[in-house]
Parts: sequence; C-alpha cells; structure tokens
Amino acid sequence: MGRYRIWGESSKTSFDYVVEHNFNIKSSAIGYNNGTFLTTADINGDGDFELVVSSNRTVLGDSYRIAIFDYRSGDYQRIWASWETSHQSIITTVLSGISAYDFTGDGKDELYAVGTSNNILRFSEWNSIASDFEVSETVFTHTSAFMGYLSVGDGDADGSMDLIASDQNGGVVVLDYDDVGDTFSNDDHSPFNPTGAFRIHAVSATDMDNDSLSELILSEQITADNVESLTRLFVYRRLPPKFADNPEDDLPVDSTATTEDNFGHTIIFNDINMDTITDTIIVGKNYLKIFSASYSFTNPSPSLELLINDQTSDPSMGGGAAVADVNQDGQNELIFSANNGTIYVGYITGSGPFTFHLNWSGNFGTSFGMRDSILVYDIDNDGENEIILGDTMGQILVLGKGDAPSITIDSPSPSYVSSSVSIMVSWTITSEFSSVHHTDIYVDSIFQKRVGGSITSSEVFLNLGPNNIELVTYSYAGKIDYANVSVLLDANAPQVTIISPQNNFKTDLTYVQVTYNATDLEGNVDFYKIYRNETIITLYTTELSYSISLPSDGTWNITIIAVDETLKEGKSSIYVIRDTTPPIVSITSPLNGAAVKVSNLDIYWTASDAITSVDYSEIFVDSVSKGTTSSNTFNIDLLSDISYLIEVVTYDILGNFASDSITITRDTVNPLISIEPIALPQLTDGTYYTNNPLVSVSWNATDNLLGTGIKQVQLTINGAVYGTYFTRSNK
Repeated sequence: MGRYRIWGESSKTSFDYVVEHNFNIKSSAIGYNNGTFLTTADINGDGDFELVVSSNRTVLGDSYRIAIFDYRSGDYQRIWASWETSHQSIITTVLSGISAYDFTGDGKDELYAVGTSNNILRFSEWNSIASDFEVSETVFTHTSAFMGYLSVGDGDADGSMDLIASDQNGGVVVLDYDDVGDTFSNDDHSPFNPTGAFRIHAVSATDMDNDSLSELILSEQITADNVESLTRLFVYRRLPPKFADNPEDDLPVDSTATTEDNFGHTIIFNDINMDTITDTIIVGKNYLKIFSASYSFTNPSPSLELLINDQTSDPSMGGGAAVADVNQDGQNELIFSANNGTIYVGYITGSGPFTFHLNWSGNFGTSFGMRDSILVYDIDNDGENEIILGDTMGQILVLGKGDAPSITIDSPSPSYVSSSVSIMVSWTITSEFSSVHHTDIYVDSIFQKRVGGSITSSEVFLNLGPNNIELVTYSYAGKIDYANVSVLLDANAPQVTIISPQNNFKTDLTYVQVTYNATDLEGNVDFYKIYRNETIITLYTTELSYSISLPSDGTWNITIIAVDETLKEGKSSIYVIRDTTPPIVSITSPLNGAAVKVSNLDIYWTASDAITSVDYSEIFVDSVSKGTTSSNTFNIDLLSDISYLIEVVTYDILGNFASDSITITRDTVNPLISIEPIALPQLTDGTYYTNNPLVSVSWNATDNLLGTGIKQVQLTINGAVYGTYFTRSNK
C-alpha cells in the first residue's frame, strides 16, 4: 500500500471533519440556552484524560449539572453524574469555571469549580470501584461573588501552582495551596483590585514573554455597564510590595484599546505560528485577536483580528477557541467558533502581521459557547486527535476524521474466468460518517482510472492471462480501504455466472442452494465441477442448481467450474457465510447490584458478533420491552423506589441473539439516624458536659424498607471528620 498517497493523484490539500459522535450531559439536557462547559481531567490517575462537562440546566427545575465521560469499550460512557450522587447538594450555581489539577499529589486530578456564588468547590479522591468521588467540599469562600472564571497557574510567580479566580466587584484572588493542611488561602497580597476595574472576566497566569517569570493576565471590565461589559487586557506581576502593572510588558496606554472587546471571555497562550515565541490570543463578544509577542502590544493594531460575530444569530456572541495540532502534522491549528454556529479550523503564517489560512469550516447552526467550549485531544484513543465542542443547545459534538470506509467487490467473483477483454466490476462501499471522495482502480498495480465516490461500478480492461484488480477508496477525511479480486482472461474458456446467491451471502442454515450457468464461444458446456473451499463436492454434474452443505459456522468459498467439450475450463466463485452463533453482549454501566437515586438512567453496554455483525438491541425493564436501538446506550425511566431487572437482548443480522441483565435499586429516601442518650449530666438547654476527654457515643441508623441499606456512618466533631463506621449502631 506504500504507493498510495492520502489523496491519490488528487490536488485536494485538506480533508473534511465529520461528526463522529453527538451526545448530551443528560438525555433531557437539550434546548436553547443550555450552555455547555468542557475541560479534561485524569481523575483516576491512569494517564488517560476523561471529559468533564458542566451544563446550566436540563429541564425546568433540574439545574446546575456536572458529569464526567470516558471512552470505554468503543463508546462514550457517562461514568459520573452529580445528580446521581450526594455531591449535588453543594452545587448552587452554574459551574462555568472548571479546572483540574493534582494539588494533593496522589496521582489523581482533583476537580475545582466555581460559579457565581462566593465558593470554590473541590471534588476529590476518586473511587474507581464506586465510580464516585469520596469527597466534595468548599475549599475557599470569598468575600464577594465570583464571575465564574477559574484557572490554574503560577499567579504569584513563586514557582508553584495556584488557583486563580475573578469576582464581580473587580477583584482577583490568587490562592496558595498548603499541602500540610490540604487547604487554600490567599496569597499575602491577594485579593487585589486593579485600578479602574468594575468586574474581572477571564483570568490566566503564564510566562507570556518567555523571561522565566510568570505574569497574571486579566480581562478587566472598564465600565460599570454590565450589559455591554467592555473589557481590555491587562498584565500584572507579583512585585514587592503588591500585585502591580508589569513594567516590562504591560500594555502601553496608547495601545490598550487594541485589546478592547465586550465580554473578554478567553485568553490563550501558545506558539500559534511555530516560531518558538509564545503568542497571545484573546476572544470576546465580537473579535478574536492575536498578538505575536509582548512587544506587539505597542503596535496600533493586533497582529491579526478576526470578526466572529455578525450579529445575525442569537446568541450575539462569539464562541470559544483553542490552539492545537489537530491533524498531528507538526503545525498548530487555530480552532474557533462564530456566533452563527460556524466552526473554523486553519493555520497561521507570518511573524506579525499574521495571515490566517482556512483548512476547513462547518456550520452547525448553533453557537459553540462563549468559552471553555472547544477542546482538542485523542478522546477515543484511536491515535488521532478529535475536536470536542460544547454548544449553547446542550450538545457535545466530537469532530474527527471518522473511520475509514469499507469496500467490498461484488462482481466479478474470485478466480473468475473471462473470455472478454473488458469486464464490469461492481462494488459496495459502507461509510459510517460521510460519503466517499473517490475510488481508484488498478490492474496488476498499474493505475487504470478514477471514479467519483458515488459511483459503484465501472468497466475494467484486462490483460491476457491472470489479472489482479484492486480498488482503493478514499474518504473525504483522506482515509482509505482497498479490495482486490483475481480474474483470468482466456478468450476460449467458458464463462461462468453464479446467479444466486450473491457474493458474501449470509445464512443460518446448514446448506446453501447455488444456481449458475455458463456460455462458451467455441462450443457447448459439457459439465460442471463444484468445490467448497478445497473440498470436492462433485467432479461431474450437468445440473444448473446444486445444494451444498455448510458443515459449521464460518466463511465458505464456493467455486463452480464449467468444462466445455474441448476440456477448457472457466470458473467463478462466491463466499457464503454461515452464522448460528449468538452475539456477545455485556452491560458495562451501571454495575449489577448498583443503587441509584435518579428517575431516569442511562444504560451502557458493549456488543459484538464474531462472524457477521450486530443488528440492534432491545431493552427490557422487569420483562417489559422499552424499545430498540442500534447504539450501545439507552435511557430508561425509574418511577419508584424499588429494585429493577434490566435486560439487554442483542440480535445479529441473522436473528441470533444473546442477553445480559443486571439488577439495580432506586433509593431516593434518606436514611434515618438517631444518637442515643449519653450518660452525662446536662445543662438546662440540653447540652451535655464532662471533664473527661473520652465520651461514649451510640447511635442507630436505619434505611427504609425498600432501600439499599446503610453503607456507612460518618462521625464529625465541630465539622471535622472523626471517624467512619460500617455498622448501623456503634459505641
């Protein structure tokens, strides 16, 4: 295959992205104004990133959701959802700012999240067996409400990572981490309020000018008008005795307006033009602006400015952006979204001013968020990067090159003997995501012709003797598949045609009835010989239809040989596939015996078939069919607090089937616990008192009759966890 280029002889220099997958944080989470915020995290410490998704609402009264997805067993599975756990109670606003970092040093990322309250939340200590965080907590409470922006960086230039957040009163907090106490607290000069700032939007910290010192970069709102939220970029550094304007690379007064836009929501630092110098990319309501390096701030205009809001579509707001080597060619690409739902992918050249070269664009009809809505990484572990998008309708879209198409030659059959110098070749192409760009035809490794992707047959010219016909089909993403067939050209040989069944016929019977005929230019066909693989079925028959046994499951090659009166032979073959083996199905989530507290539940499973292919699955709840699907996930309703038997029955294309089942319990009633009277004297208000540092405490914990039972009891003293016990009562 080394001779085939990605586009053959085509002059096309780019490729199309296709929607490989489309899902939601929750089945009901779709509709206008369902903002979707994305980040990645290695929550289980296995070196593989999970996708973290936050959404502002699902249905009325069902708000503020966060979930984690992972690609497992060939599908995107939701492995954690806040609303299915006790952690939901601490989420009181939209968690639009989410960052992941391993501050605790246990090899697992913690999730840090902020909304428009004055709290920063942390989800930590991931338990892979329970598929849940052990701890959710507030790690910092600010004096005023946050803006919903959060980042991890060295905000105070001390060589260690900090949490950085912005508030609604023009303030910034830089939080140092204390690994001894596992706590976050303000830097000595945090919080601070930049002069003239009414609110702070995007915040970030990086060494933006490559001087080995970290800067704090802010998108400051410079007017009190929150409807317009006019912002400019400012650069600060932790200088004694406080945070102050960076004297080295701050924006000069006369050029600060070059960074001006409404709602400055995204700040990116990356080497966008591959010149080893860090570039600054900022995105707001109307523009995406790129500054080639810190010195370009002194110029009267950015190195590149792109309009991303034509104000013709709601929301009238430019979308997110990302910089990454999407196609892994060693060149960074710029990926961004306009307000009308168009995604752009291209690359930058020049050293300032820059030039943007469009590689690909696609219109999806809905804007992809304001920020934190575009990620690039290999989410499905196929060795190729994907673009992950979160839009304002609550959707998560995975863009990629898709799978390669699959091509199968239908005619002629293998080892076909032709008496004509030309032959009609026909084929079938299947492609999961998009149409085929073109198909190239080779005979004995020599290119003969190219046909368009919609064409599935063509006349091919043969050479005298044996010929190897090879078809190479190309998808719009540049991926290929190929198939070949051997044909013999003998002008005097009989020509055999197998009338039925068609090539690659599939059956669950123990035999196949084959019908055929033959023509001969020099005389009459005398008799036929028939083979199954290399086994002789008959060496002489004049019948034009023959029943051939299929001893076992598998693929069988049926060959019909016509012999004329001069003993010249012509032949044709087909493949017949016998399949009586059921597919394999396994429910992967939830686990058997799991307890849930939701009214609807997503079920995930894997399904495969060793010989043919899976057709569909039917889902049963307590032996009642709830529907069928060709995917590997299904949402079911759980209306009461009882145990449910969930069964997935998977069928292959011949009707063979297999099933897997689990039992789960819905439990939405909180357990009851009571502390038994303590053998100590009491004050008039009922408070016990003692001078003994040891106190015996007893309790009794019960769950409702149809509940899942008591898992554990946690004892706290003044809010601090004293111990965890695994019995209903204890002393």
